[in-house]
Amino acid sequence: MDDLISILMPVKNAEKFLTESLESILNQSEKNWELIAVDDHSADTSRSIIEKYKKRDQRIRILSNQGKGIISALRTGYKHSKGSLIHRMDADDIMSMNKLYELKARLTNLGKGHIVTSMVEYFSSDGVSEGYKEYERWLNQLCENDKQWEHIYEECVIASPNWMVYKYDLDKAGAFDFDRYPEDYDLIFRFYKNNLSVKSIAKTLHYWREHPDRTSRNSDLYQQKAFFELKTYHWLKLEYSNEHVIIFGGGIKGKTMSQILQLNNIDHDWLKEKPRQIDNDFIKKLTQENSKIIITIGDLNEKKKIHQLMTLLKLKRNKDYYYFR
Repeated sequence: MDDLISILMPVKNAEKFLTESLESILNQSEKNWELIAVDDHSADTSRSIIEKYKKRDQRIRILSNQGKGIISALRTGYKHSKGSLIHRMDADDIMSMNKLYELKARLTNLGKGHIVTSMVEYFSSDGVSEGYKEYERWLNQLCENDKQWEHIYEECVIASPNWMVYKYDLDKAGAFDFDRYPEDYDLIFRFYKNNLSVKSIAKTLHYWREHPDRTSRNSDLYQQKAFFELKTYHWLKLEYSNEHVIIFGGGIKGKTMSQILQLNNIDHDWLKEKPRQIDNDFIKKLTQENSKIIITIGDLNEKKKIHQLMTLLKLKRNKDYYYFR
């Protein structure tokens, strides 16, 4: 039986880019899909654009968000999905012509217990900042060797509009039942918790539009503190068992982590200095009995030195120490 793909697309004031996004879906080489577009109280012509496409193609449905915001929109769309395979799409992005075909072919070959993703590319009429280019490179490097889970506490390791999973596995992970932001990262953590195996396609199948009106640029729900709070929430749930915590790294990230641990009444030390010369006293601090280390240093050269140090001390990544980017 040919599996149906349900594409969930939250839509809010997306008229500027929506037509291009919808056209990229209609042009897919894979034909067995349904698009569930959920209008999140748009104040522009987004709904009328989707209505026009709905008349053109019966695979397109449009719903009104039963609540407010992207999580509620996803929840509303998912409730009405009919497919055994689930995919998420943003209303301002573009799919490559073979995106659905490639993701589906890989996933159905692997079966349940897997999540499939691919490489991505940012694009913008105004140019893409170096920060986003760096994130793109990092995501694509993870796809080369499927080491997403090794880096789960650094950044969101799978692009939110670039995964496909069986509905069965999405349900096991809690789907869109939780009101936690950033919602895309939270869901990826729950896939990680449920031991889904990540398999990547070494091709660029998704084009991620960068523009100043993106919610991730303008909402406090997607700022650095929110990401740190979410990472810490899941780390405490999945990795922490009342050990002493050591924060290794100064600057704003180390400070933010210390503040979050204080609010959670977690006993910790904050090693702010950069150990240009490792001495016995510093090593003694790092290797305290019954402790876990959170590293908040992002500089690649420093991280290489830290990795060498941890290897020398026979400490294991994602067991004894964790990188928080």
